[in-house]
Amino acid sequence: MKIVVTGYFGHQNLGDESILFAVASALKGHEVTVVSLDPPRTERLHGLPAVAFFDVEALEHTIAACDMVIAAAGGAYQEIPGIAYYHVTAAQFFSNPYGYPEGKVSAYGIVPLLASFYHKVLVFLANGLGPFYSQAMKHFCSFLLTSADLITVRDHYSLKWAQHLAPHSNVHLAADAAFVMRPQQNQEVLRLLSKYGLKSKQFLVLSLRELVDAGRQDKTVSEMAAVLSNMPVELKDLKILFVPFQNLESDYPVTDSNLAVELLEKIEGGMRDRLVVCDDQLTPQTALDLIGHARFGIGMRYHFLLFCILNEIPVISISYDNKCTSLMNDAGIPDLAADIPDLDAALIGSAMRSVVNGYAHYCELIRSRKIDLQKRARLSFDLLDDLLEKSSAQRLPHQAARKQERQGFLCEEGPYASLDVKSLVAGLQREREQSEHKQQRIEILEREIEEIASVLQTDLNDNKAAVARLHVEVEGMKQENNELKGTIQKLHNELVSAKNELNLIHRSMTWRLGQMYGKFLFNTSANRFIENLFNRLLSFRSHADRHDRDSNPQEQGRVASRLKALSQLIQSRVQKGIFIVASTFPFDEFYNQRAINLSKCLAKQGNCVIYIAWRWSPSDQLPGTCEEVYENIFQVPMDYFLEHPVALTNLSHAHKWFIIEFPHPSFYPIMLQMKHNGYGILYDIIDHWKEFNATGQAPWFRPEHERAILMNADVVTAVSPPLIKYFSDLREDIQLMRNGFSQDLIGMKPELVSKKPDEPICIGYFGHLTESWFDWDFIFKMAQRVSDFHFHLIGYGESAETRSKAARFFNIELIGRVHPSSLSQHVTGWDVAIIPFLPTLLSESVDPIKIYEYLYFGLPVMVRGISHLEGFPYVDVGSSVTEAEQAVRRLACLKRSGGMNRSILDDFLTQCTWEERFKLLPDQLRCGPL
Repeated sequence: MKIVVTGYFGHQNLGDESILFAVASALKGHEVTVVSLDPPRTERLHGLPAVAFFDVEALEHTIAACDMVIAAAGGAYQEIPGIAYYHVTAAQFFSNPYGYPEGKVSAYGIVPLLASFYHKVLVFLANGLGPFYSQAMKHFCSFLLTSADLITVRDHYSLKWAQHLAPHSNVHLAADAAFVMRPQQNQEVLRLLSKYGLKSKQFLVLSLRELVDAGRQDKTVSEMAAVLSNMPVELKDLKILFVPFQNLESDYPVTDSNLAVELLEKIEGGMRDRLVVCDDQLTPQTALDLIGHARFGIGMRYHFLLFCILNEIPVISISYDNKCTSLMNDAGIPDLAADIPDLDAALIGSAMRSVVNGYAHYCELIRSRKIDLQKRARLSFDLLDDLLEKSSAQRLPHQAARKQERQGFLCEEGPYASLDVKSLVAGLQREREQSEHKQQRIEILEREIEEIASVLQTDLNDNKAAVARLHVEVEGMKQENNELKGTIQKLHNELVSAKNELNLIHRSMTWRLGQMYGKFLFNTSANRFIENLFNRLLSFRSHADRHDRDSNPQEQGRVASRLKALSQLIQSRVQKGIFIVASTFPFDEFYNQRAINLSKCLAKQGNCVIYIAWRWSPSDQLPGTCEEVYENIFQVPMDYFLEHPVALTNLSHAHKWFIIEFPHPSFYPIMLQMKHNGYGILYDIIDHWKEFNATGQAPWFRPEHERAILMNADVVTAVSPPLIKYFSDLREDIQLMRNGFSQDLIGMKPELVSKKPDEPICIGYFGHLTESWFDWDFIFKMAQRVSDFHFHLIGYGESAETRSKAARFFNIELIGRVHPSSLSQHVTGWDVAIIPFLPTLLSESVDPIKIYEYLYFGLPVMVRGISHLEGFPYVDVGSSVTEAEQAVRRLACLKRSGGMNRSILDDFLTQCTWEERFKLLPDQLRCGPL
């Protein structure tokens, strides 16, 4: 179907471009043409053909040839106080059809008006309406709305106007179309944060817009400057990012950046240096993702508030229009809205303190309201889909009646009675010619200005260059002697460092392998690559350590002191051996995780375990830092270990090992030093880290670092046969050591409820629910296809969009997080457990702990994406929905009929406890039996 979409597009406005982004996504599969002020820009940004807003002839031909017109103009249909409108006669009305600067309604009514005259299907999609003051504009908008086949509005205020102007039309309350967007992981945002010196959740985001009333604008900027100059004490350390939502240079410019310039001039004190202005051209998605990294927001524009709500962060609204007030009410935070007439610094400061004191409350409140707004936004597209389906089959049955109704409307009301398409096109053509003439004149003036500016800039650059040369000559004379001394000292330090690095290389496994293979491998690119890699890593670590110590020597001294005290305590207590275990999880004795259980097992045998726990930032709280968190287990943050490795690696004992469970790049130079100090190295491969990184996880991963760690480790183990096969070209001695389970952590075996054959089949899952590996589409297809399958899903990590989709199914229940010790209470009514992973290399390589827990609970299991589990008892592996349905029915029948042999399960599970798994550790790791 051919569809024309019109709105405030091509005006470099992030909010309206986000509307077009949402509408275009919903219309995939149709021929969509956009009415735009800047067609080339629209085509680049959205990949859609566009027709110029002022190209009247092309506009008319496009509408005449289409099947449907969608007006998605946001808040364009309104009257702005103080701006005159043409409303006397039709001829006067169309003498300036686009309404600049006289108004908006006449401009954005042109396309719907043409659609009405050509009897096209007309949709007003998620518009904001009102206010209207003049009878002529009420009459005109009433005509447009009455001509529509479908009207959805984005708030209650607009709903009242629509019902008043078109009481018999098909009107629905929805929400702004941009609410269907979703925040994403975005590499461009990471670049922007780095560029502007920002850290996630450590800045507030600000957005202001120009106002028609210059007095109100000046007051707004002054009050905001006062707020930022006297920030609450709790927020003094936050930076401020100003994000312009529109920078349009035209006959009628709208440049938010002008407000940033005015604001910088009025801010007092040191806060001026903390405000940065985003000068990048952002796409709607990038703007949405960037705002999501802010602590909270302060802004005026409607879609800026909307982007904050989508990211579930508090936002303080400086409401210049009723639409902003309505949005804050819908978001459940009207107390954070300040109207411009009443705006003062004290009011904004009070709102900021409210956000600080009730931050978690506001986030949760916005999160709950956001779900309702997203449902309302999707209603527009659901109704549009229904209309498209009807229109594709045949013209709507009431089109002829609508045509008759509109003709009667024109005849009744008088001013438009003589209007026809030819007069409309003639008026639009005259306006286009006048606009082209003005544009030509503007281009001539711009070229003249550019020439003058170029001459002035050349003179200025010459003067600056001359001054710079003189300055360099003077400073060079003063510094030459110091530089020569510094160069000598630097060369001496480099010589000492090179000797130390060479000694480390000679002691590494890489060097010894090179000696074994002789001159041939010594000259290969692989050996040179390892040597260069080592040098870069060692240099990087040394630089990072120096930077951290120099930036905060007091904190570095405190950390070093705590590690020294810990090493003395361990040295005085150790009996059998010392194990340093690096894990991606903080230590929690009740968490069924591999590294935690291995550490507990080693500690129970009389070994001292230093548990190195990952955290993303030094500001993240880690309970039990440098303390004994379990008998003979001491927890140390990863950053402490990386910054002060010597404090722990110099421990003296005849039996000591470093166990690596994830191949972080910083481990390679440290493990080489530890080998030199007598440590054995175990690399325990628990995941396919390359594929894990490809899903957007583990951003630190580099394949060359993992290969280097694997090649230099003394012992290598893996959790699954596919992982052993994957690395078999590098090592042939990788040993299989699968995951396990602990009855102490998951409780006693539950008494499972017996069911009749005709009862619905209950399928259960517990674990992480991220879309990166959990196959939600597979679950949705099964739930839709088989109504007597009921899914109970325990866990977390699913997106808001997925939760919303799941809510549409009566037979899918999302239970949320459950403590491991409570799982047995939830599985009593399950017939079959399921592991529905995406069929990828990542899934194929895992050995899921939950498979052992399911079987311990007496549940048969249907697995997708992990073929090597097929040999387990009462486990079926299926790929398609059909195979999965058959497997579930077969396993459920087996369980309900009592056909599962418990002794077979018990014999299998006896070998699957963590204690039995860790007996497979190589002999050289154990001091006595484990």
